[in-house]
Amino acid sequence: MIMENRFFMLSAILFFSCSSSGQIDIENTRWERELDSGCISYWDFESKGDCEFYNCNFEKIFSGTYEFNQDTLVLKELDYVSQSPINRSYEKEVKYVYKYIIRNDSLIRVYYEDVKYERKVVGLKKNFFYRKSK
Repeated sequence: MIMENRFFMLSAILFFSCSSSGQIDIENTRWERELDSGCISYWDFESKGDCEFYNCNFEKIFSGTYEFNQDTLVLKELDYVSQSPINRSYEKEVKYVYKYIIRNDSLIRVYYEDVKYERKVVGLKKNFFYRKSK
């Protein structure tokens, strides 16, 4: 009987710890990164998986989407299909894909992909992180 109870308790602990998604609620938060030039780039996470990325080097805001894949935050930066002012459509496509892990109120990049040019960078970038600001 005691063995059965221990087995049940161990099974319950394993089930709940493994079924936990590890997701952190990032809705309605901002994460900032100060660059060497002193300007600040940031990610604003809105509701329903939408986000905005402000690139202070270009002084431009990009729209995007976010989702969690286990403990990894996957961000997709979107841009217009055509950059021509004449033929600019309102259709958007994924331009970049970023993957971050969240540790101690920091987003640490572990993956970057330039979709158009098929360039990928995989690996932990400890010096490339965003801090939670709100």
